[in-house]
Amino acid sequence: MCFLGFNGVLKVYFIYFRNLGFINSYKADFGVVYLFGVTVNMWAVLVAAIAWMVMAAIWYAPPVFGKAWMRLGGIHSKDAAKVKKNMWLRWLIGFGSSLVLSYALAVFIGLIGGGVMTAIYVGLFLWLGLVATLTLGSVLWDMKPFGLYVLNNGFNVLGFLVMSIILGAWI
Repeated sequence: MCFLGFNGVLKVYFIYFRNLGFINSYKADFGVVYLFGVTVNMWAVLVAAIAWMVMAAIWYAPPVFGKAWMRLGGIHSKDAAKVKKNMWLRWLIGFGSSLVLSYALAVFIGLIGGGVMTAIYVGLFLWLGLVATLTLGSVLWDMKPFGLYVLNNGFNVLGFLVMSIILGAWI
């Protein structure tokens, strides 16, 4: 369970059962979080999440892959116009999702060991083992075109690579 409080600096308090043994200590300094025995630089997490969002905006822009993505996904221009009214909410949720992804990736990189090359291996391994395999279900069971899977996972692997480089350089 997690409680958030604000006293000039955001402090996060975790309540846990000691017999679980996976959280032995927690400490927060400004911009750095120590959790699971791993030091996570929250500035690196923030920069990596922002990089993910910028890359998504470029990747899915109509001049790049946006038109192909809409065609493969069966999205028509009139449907896209309806989505624009609450686009800020979608971007906010997407940014929250990229923060969680960035933090989780940073923890994995920290558990394995720092460095850019290690981070790249960890990021690519997690993409292949988790993202590429799980999103394949959209082709197998949701009857989405394989081209859409390739387009989306092209972005995902590039995003994992860039996030890994950013996080690996700062860990």
